[in-house]
Amino acid sequence: MNEQIAATSKIIGDVMARSQLALDELVKTGRQQAEKAGQSLKADMEEMTDLGQKNLDAMVTSGKTFVCSLGEASRAAVAFSRKSSEASMEMLRRMMQVKTVAEAADIQQLCAKNGVAALASEGESQAALAAATTRSAIAPIGEQVTATADFMARKLAA
Repeated sequence: MNEQIAATSKIIGDVMARSQLALDELVKTGRQQAEKAGQSLKADMEEMTDLGQKNLDAMVTSGKTFVCSLGEASRAAVAFSRKSSEASMEMLRRMMQVKTVAEAADIQQLCAKNGVAALASEGESQAALAAATTRSAIAPIGEQVTATADFMARKLAA
């Protein structure tokens, strides 16, 4: 009977030793996985922070591009207004020197024709500036949207 108790005790001791080894291995594996997950999370957070900074930089760059082009558009509008005023003053000067109604009508017609042509040209220039500004201002944001989408796709695929 003592032999049976000793054998049972030995079996229980072996089971407990194996259980302790399995538990130790489980804890070790869990700790390693937690460390890996922590490192991965830290790397992801650093990458997301960098991505966020680049997104902010792209917005600032786009804003600067937009503001600079507004200045350029304003200068062009002032120059156009100045030229239009000068053309109007020239027309008035010429109108003061007319001798016939037909001559006055010709001057007015020429002034109107030149004014419409100048306005159309200025409109085309402003439209081209607006299109170029939009492309330039949107480009950095578009690049960052692509980079962000790529980052998210990589993380979702992992």
